[in-house]
Amino acid sequence: MKLIKFILKASFICLLLGFFSTVCLANGKWIKVNSKNFQLIGNAEEKDIQQVSVQLEQFREVFRRLLTNYNFISPVPTNVVVFKDKLTFSEYKPVNTEGKRTEWAAGYFQSSEDANYIVLTLEGKKSGHLPDDISRIHTFSGQ
Repeated sequence: MKLIKFILKASFICLLLGFFSTVCLANGKWIKVNSKNFQLIGNAEEKDIQQVSVQLEQFREVFRRLLTNYNFISPVPTNVVVFKDKLTFSEYKPVNTEGKRTEWAAGYFQSSEDANYIVLTLEGKKSGHLPDDISRIHTFSGQ
């Protein structure tokens, strides 16, 4: 009987520790930035999130100018989640067909009926800059 009580108490303590460690990670400082076409939220520095906002607006404008026959007015909002580092981004990385997190992903796009989502991390990039692939297209376009 004492062993069962001990196991129950130990399990309860482990559960509480796991819950509070998750809450502490999630409770970091999150900042919201709105631009003309994007709603950004992130745990990165505000200046970095604002820089991502500017770059996304420039990126969108390049495609609007290049693809003149395409309607760029979205019926749903585009939400951008900007993670400051790989650690906070790791739980949100896409999952491959084997059910494992994709280690190489620095960001991704997901659309749904009620919203579009861009999720990215800034770690490994210059402060406030988008992942390299987006930056290359941005540079190529002359913007």
